Amino acid sequence: DVDMVFVCGGVNVREAVSLALRRLPADAAEAPAATDEPAGAPLATARFLLAPGDLHDHTGTHPEHLPLLTDAMLRTLAGRPGLALQRTIDLPPAATARVRRGLLRPFALEGGLQRLDAEGPDDNLAVRAEVQFAIVAMPQRAIVGMVTGAATARGPGFSPTSRRRLESVAVEGAVRGALRDIEQSLGQARR
Repeated sequence: DVDMVFVCGGVNVREAVSLALRRLPADAAEAPAATDEPAGAPLATARFLLAPGDLHDHTGTHPEHLPLLTDAMLRTLAGRPGLALQRTIDLPPAATARVRRGLLRPFALEGGLQRLDAEGPDDNLAVRAEVQFAIVAMPQRAIVGMVTGAATARGPGFSPTSRRRLESVAVEGAVRGALRDIEQSLGQARR
């Protein structure tokens, strides 16, 4: 897995490389180690540092759901001003001084996919996804809020590929709903 910092705002080469590496087959050559340094100035101006924490697929229906959930989270949060993203909950060295001065507040999102099921005929399958995330203040690991989201995707589900596409759309929609106002939730979190 790639361990690097993603910083929102503008095009980020590191994020593009990370997403590409995660899509490689499991037997592909090992990727070179990434640096722990955050990407440039945006981290210096961000108000919040956010990372995916302990994520779970409580449905247990398919191994692809957890990476799908993480990717949906990162895509949803990308480009938000004032919000720096990183892949792990470890505080990058460049952020430590800003955290101590109260200029940067680190959080993790923990929880995950609560429900993913389908109903209806194969020609008009309805796939419903529900997600729930706890907002965890770091490094105290104190839960300071909860966000939830749900979405339904409809379409033909005749093949496993078309069914997976509907699942992907439903999970992405649920994550977008849960994280729609995340900056407001982070700003209201107790210190």
